[in-house]
Parts: sequence; C-alpha cells; structure tokens
Amino acid sequence: MPRMLTLWLDYGSNVPDGGKKTQEKAALKTMLTTLNELMSQMVDRLPPYQFLIAFSQLISRICHPNSDVFAQLEVIILNLLEHYPQQSLWMMVAVSKSTHPDRQSRCKRILDKAKKKLPHIGNLIDQLQLYHGTPTVISYSDVANWAWQQPTQP
Repeated sequence: MPRMLTLWLDYGSNVPDGGKKTQEKAALKTMLTTLNELMSQMVDRLPPYQFLIAFSQLISRICHPNSDVFAQLEVIILNLLEHYPQQSLWMMVAVSKSTHPDRQSRCKRILDKAKKKLPHIGNLIDQLQLYHGTPTVISYSDVANWAWQQPTQP
C-alpha cells in the first residue's frame, strides 16, 4: 500500500493543476483522472485498515499541490477518521497545530468536514485539540511557583 500511494501522490505532484493546455498535459491529466478513479475504487473495496497502515504518509501529503489528488486524499482521510477515530485523530490534531499555515488550514478543513459527516466524533476532536495544547501551556509555566516539597524524614 505505501508504495502504491507514493506512486499515485508523486505522479499527481507532477501534473499541473491549470495553465496552458497542451497535448502532453492533457494526457497526463487523463492518466491522473484514471489513477484517482482507481484510488476511489480501492477506498470502496479495500478494508480501511489497509490505508491506516500508511496514515502518516497520507497526512504528510495533506498540502498536495494538485486539487484533484487532494480531494481524493481528503476522502481517504475522512474514511479513516470514520473507522478509526482514536488512532487517526491523534496525528490529525498534531497537524492542526502545525506552524505551517497551509497544513493548518487543510487539516482544519478535513476536521470540520469530519464533524459534519460524523457528529459523534465532534466532541472527541474538540477534546483532543484542547488536550493537545495543555502540555505546551504547562511547559511554559513558571516552575518556580510550583509548590514542590522535599520529602520529610521520619
């Protein structure tokens, strides 16, 4: 699965989204459309855990430059959020806190769609986002004000 995803995602990166139409670009676009349809069929036919194996690879491509590939990637991620919310949300929440604005916005877009499509995980998403920020707040707090006590000796 990871190799197939790599081939699909890399090929999609090499196909321009817009620009001047040429015969070569049209052929590349046609092949990409065929690959996207194949991926769509695989999402429908394969058990979701097959994609969960490569979840980190999928998340790493959340800023894919081709809009058609991103749309299919979004479908795959939403499918994983539906079937494996506890496993996949941890990484999604981490990406939502990224310093890269495009990664944040794409992740937010997917999480918002997940909340609409899967209302039962909306609360889980909110709780994980709240929890994810807690260690950062604690790490920047003033340690000198904490009431550490030395153990008393009997």
